[in-house]
Amino acid sequence: MHFDLVAGRTEVRSEEVDEHQLRFSHVTEHGQAVFDLMDESHGTRYLLFFAGPVLDILLKGLTLLIDELDTSLHTLLVRELVRLFHRPEVNTGGAQLIFTTHDTSLLDAPDLFRRDQVWLVEKDQDQASALVSLSAFSPRKNEALERGYLMGRYGGVPMVGPTLGLGH
Repeated sequence: MHFDLVAGRTEVRSEEVDEHQLRFSHVTEHGQAVFDLMDESHGTRYLLFFAGPVLDILLKGLTLLIDELDTSLHTLLVRELVRLFHRPEVNTGGAQLIFTTHDTSLLDAPDLFRRDQVWLVEKDQDQASALVSLSAFSPRKNEALERGYLMGRYGGVPMVGPTLGLGH
């Protein structure tokens, strides 16, 4: 198996497929079911193929860049992935995680981010993008960041309205 983090692909070579077939066994008090990899959800497959490179990056102290980390993953799984990078006993190499997300609930996750670690993408009227640090808005220590963000207090919210055919 070959992980290409730059292209965001995992390549499974044909000789590996012929020799090994990954199966998932789900066991409950009511019985057991076995599923092939392709029978699993996109999120389960994503997490499986993502786990090896993440652990390798943590060990080697590299920087991992991911566009939309939350794709097909539950919010709590995303939080735990981020927390791995904060745990010195796991992140022995000082690895860094830089990611984009649309999961605004991460803003209010306790002790997940410092204000200077959160950057928002603000688009102007010409649709040009600029990065703006959350700390530039000087939010209060216990401020509800997700609510403030969704209300537009920090910028970075999509422009919706008549020009997109979404308003009156």
